[in-house]
Amino acid sequence: PTNLDPLDLTCLTHGERLFLWRRAQRAPVGGTLGRDGAGLSRAEAAAAVGATLEDWDRCEIGAVPNRRLLKLLGDQPPPAVGELCRIARRRSGVPLAEIEATMGVARPTLHRMERVGYPRLIAYWQERGYRFPG
Repeated sequence: PTNLDPLDLTCLTHGERLFLWRRAQRAPVGGTLGRDGAGLSRAEAAAAVGATLEDWDRCEIGAVPNRRLLKLLGDQPPPAVGELCRIARRRSGVPLAEIEATMGVARPTLHRMERVGYPRLIAYWQERGYRFPG
C-alpha cells in the first residue's frame, strides 16, 4: 500500500507482512544461535527460499518489492494483536529501552507482552495514536 498512515495498524505493508511471515516460521535445530523453535533470522529466511540476504532485506523493509518473495505471503491469516504491537514498535522507531523505562518492565517482559498482546501494551500504543482493527 502507498500513502500508508503509520498509525493505522489495520493496513500492513508487504514488507511488514513478510516480516510477520518470517517470524512465524520455526528455525531448524542448529539454526542461528541454536534458536530451535524461534522465528527465522533474516539470513535463515533468505536461505530457506533461495534469496540473497540483500534481496530479503530490501523487500522486508519495503524498499523494493520482490514478487518471488511476496508469493510466500499467499493467504496469511490476519495478524494477532501482539504482532500488531510489534509492528507499532517497528513503525514508531522508539528504542526498546525507552519503552521498557516508560512501562517499568524488563525486556523479556516486554517481549512476552508483545507475544500475547497484553492489554497494557495495547493501551500504550493506543495512547500514542495507533489504531488497531476492531
